[in-house]
Amino acid sequence: MKNDLNPGAAVQAEGVRRYAMLLDGELVDGASSIPVVDPATEEIIAHAPAADASQLEQAVASAKAAFDGWKNVAHAERVALIHRIADAIEARREEIARIITLEVGKPITAARADVDLSLMWARQVAGVELKPDVLQDDEQAYVEVQYKPIGVVAAIIPWNFPFFQTVLQAGAGLADRQHRRRQAGADQPVERDAAG
Repeated sequence: MKNDLNPGAAVQAEGVRRYAMLLDGELVDGASSIPVVDPATEEIIAHAPAADASQLEQAVASAKAAFDGWKNVAHAERVALIHRIADAIEARREEIARIITLEVGKPITAARADVDLSLMWARQVAGVELKPDVLQDDEQAYVEVQYKPIGVVAAIIPWNFPFFQTVLQAGAGLADRQHRRRQAGADQPVERDAAG
């Protein structure tokens, strides 16, 4: 299989791509890097950044700052964004499936199913709006439960379905206005970058 990982997120050095991480709106190197090994050939196919504690703190601070604006974004705007993300995933379906196969070792058919499940979830969650639940509406009282975002959510993604888990977390966060920062397991940093 040809190693054609996303060229926009990496630089090529000695035949191996080196990826950066997005931190506070900027692509930066990690404090160290993680070699990404193709499980079929045991060759290093890329190097991905690994954050240190200070970079983690910076990411959390950035997420908290972004949350202040994000929590007020209208539902229709969030739905449109989720659909744009799903459209971008669909346009890169085969590329993303190849990256999953390269990085995790899944057969290509299973990797395609992973991408398709991600698309299905993104489109499904776009149709969900958290409207208030009325618990009581009578002469005695009007009681309503409102669903409001409360802050930043951190997520550690398992190794076996990292692309789907990324879309699952991001889609839900876009739909419910929670601001999420995710960390893939050490075994799939390149797939994490394909997820955007």
